[in-house]
Amino acid sequence: MTFHFAYPNVLPRSNIYIGCGRYAVFPPEKEPDNSTYKEVLEAPMTPNRNLLARAVQLLAVERYHSRNRLFHIQDQTEHIYQGDSLDLAWLLAQIHCSRDLCCPVTGDIWCTGILDLDKDGVHLLGVNHDAFCLKLEAFLDPANPDTLFIVPLANINSQTVAICEKRGAAIQQLDSCSRRLCKSKQKQVLAVPANGMTKLLEFLFIKKNITRTVAGGILLLTAIFLGCWFARPYLPAFFPETVVEKEHAEKNDTTGEEIITEPLQPEAEQQTVVAEQHNRADIQKKETSAQQSAKSSQQKTTPQQQQQQIPTTTQQQQQPISPSSTVPQKISAQQIVAAIKRGDFQPLTAFLQAGGHNENISQKERLLQQQITSPTTVKAQLRYQLANGKKGETIFTGEGVLPLFLTRMDYYRLVITIDSSAEKLWLYVMQVDSLGKLSMLFPNAALGSTNPISKTERRVLIPESSAHWLVLDKLPEDEKKQISENIYLLLSPWPAEDIEKLLPSLTEEPQNAAGLTILQQLKKREKIKIPALYYHYWSFSHVRPEQPFNGEKPAKQNQAAANHNKK
Repeated sequence: MTFHFAYPNVLPRSNIYIGCGRYAVFPPEKEPDNSTYKEVLEAPMTPNRNLLARAVQLLAVERYHSRNRLFHIQDQTEHIYQGDSLDLAWLLAQIHCSRDLCCPVTGDIWCTGILDLDKDGVHLLGVNHDAFCLKLEAFLDPANPDTLFIVPLANINSQTVAICEKRGAAIQQLDSCSRRLCKSKQKQVLAVPANGMTKLLEFLFIKKNITRTVAGGILLLTAIFLGCWFARPYLPAFFPETVVEKEHAEKNDTTGEEIITEPLQPEAEQQTVVAEQHNRADIQKKETSAQQSAKSSQQKTTPQQQQQQIPTTTQQQQQPISPSSTVPQKISAQQIVAAIKRGDFQPLTAFLQAGGHNENISQKERLLQQQITSPTTVKAQLRYQLANGKKGETIFTGEGVLPLFLTRMDYYRLVITIDSSAEKLWLYVMQVDSLGKLSMLFPNAALGSTNPISKTERRVLIPESSAHWLVLDKLPEDEKKQISENIYLLLSPWPAEDIEKLLPSLTEEPQNAAGLTILQQLKKREKIKIPALYYHYWSFSHVRPEQPFNGEKPAKQNQAAANHNKK
């Protein structure tokens, strides 16, 4: 049976438990039996997304040397499983990729808790109280076979203690519990203090000593090297020809001639070798004397003869160059398209200036001309759902700043409708905030978005699943003001190879070099004013949940955005 780190999901406003999301670890050569498993390639879309990766680096850096793969499955696929309370489950599952559990557990391990990171390390924070009570009731349900629930100590109070006592469950504190509770068939709630993440990992996992492993490898290589070194005198017995020849071949540094010290031979063979060496010396002397005589004869030529022999190259240089050699060759349609793909638009500009609209062009050039002049139109929408449950949408009617204000507690997604006659299109969407953080929204394997877009897929959702949304990151503590979120969109009938080759190097760190180059290449397309290329950008505001704007709450500003769209 597959083991999981599970995180429960609830709808507090509806007072409903909607199942668990579950993380499982599989070795690289094994695939999950259930086709609904999806491989996890990056951190989930939570407000603490960037923090999660740094937490793994601090607590279990060996995870990045493990080839094990992490997969995710949901109890109910029709619901959205998201929120920062899944932080703890994701982190423990990542660490499980490189560390084994200390003891077997009955069923899956349930987890809930929000991670935070500061100069003192990784901390576990409490979750919403009403949501926690719903999750606790679901865990203690007799129909649930799982027996261990790891929770923040901050969520343990008189009400949660009463719930556990009523169901016959025990609450254990991490500082005073033993590993025997993992084997217990009684329901156990393990309470972890805010500063107890390191101790929790020691409690759950067998720590791998990387230093000892590396030292063992070095000792093994050293032993192999010393064994080979001391075995050298005995190697000629096994490889008599190759070893002896290599050991006796040397190079004379002054003359460059090879001196071969032959192994001991019978007397007749030695005489034959000496005779051959004398013959080679005589031949070399004759060749040297012939070269010297030829050189002296060249020096005796008259000045008139030398003057007649010299000008051969200068005469060639003085020959007039034919006009045809200075005329550049015509660039083919295939070369123009190849240049466009790699981000070079000079051949395209030259093609248009030299008569791209002329009737006297080849069939391939005519097809390229049709591609260039075929218009591409896009209707882009940003749909949002506020933390208070209110829904709305903003239509990107033009470039510039939208009257929209979102917080990290709100959800949003992009809906892009395309009108084009092209058989295939390549879409690139990047989000950049004013702090310099860059995110590639399309293409993005984690969001299920890939290129190209066929003629039958002219309505694109980001994220692809209608059950998922995008969320904003938590603003830095030192950032007192709101920041802007900018969305850049490019649609092209050709792939942008200069952008795609940089995608593997793209990270979400501020001012990432690959991301800045991608943004520069996107903006480069803006200057190419042809109907086939569609380029636009929009901007909206990212504010703190508690921060008013101009004396008004963001919700009122978003109502203004809705009124703006009606106009």
